[in-house]
Amino acid sequence: MAVTSFASGGLGVLTVWIGTLFIHSGTMKLAGTEDLELAVRGYRLVPPRLVRLVSLILPWIEIATGVFVICGVATGILSGIILGLCFAAGGISVLRRGFRTPCGCAGTSNGDAVSAVTVARAMSIVIVCSVLWAFREEAPPIPLVVIVAGGATSIVPSLWTLRSRLQRRAERQQADKLMEHQIEAAVQALASGTSPN
Repeated sequence: MAVTSFASGGLGVLTVWIGTLFIHSGTMKLAGTEDLELAVRGYRLVPPRLVRLVSLILPWIEIATGVFVICGVATGILSGIILGLCFAAGGISVLRRGFRTPCGCAGTSNGDAVSAVTVARAMSIVIVCSVLWAFREEAPPIPLVVIVAGGATSIVPSLWTLRSRLQRRAERQQADKLMEHQIEAAVQALASGTSPN
């Protein structure tokens, strides 16, 4: 009985961990779709005309996968296995071809470059999801409080980071507009023969 309780608890922990990992990863990618585009382009596996589409869809697939895994929907577990295999295959392909490109795991183009660690992380996703798939019938339902706590530990930091990234993006755009205005004023001043202030 103690082993069964321990194993059930372990399955619950794995379920919440992998589910929140997907939710966090997807949320971070939503915050940096432009950076994600650069990362997807860097893998050189997707035709250029589909890079933007993949960059827009991938975060939502990851978030849905995470939610489905946590809620115990078998489709989420299968999706996790497929995503893990795709990420591992992409990483192996980049390494074999000798490219240096960001992994894009957290939606940034200035993150870790694809490496053996990237492939190992992807394979750990495959292994965890495969274990969850193998024991999906024996896995007990996860208490709502555990789902909420696990989700909060993933979603709250993700939303905070998302907020910070969006704020930095807005500040960058505002600075760009100010620079454009200053350049335009300087050009008009030069054209009219007055000196710009």
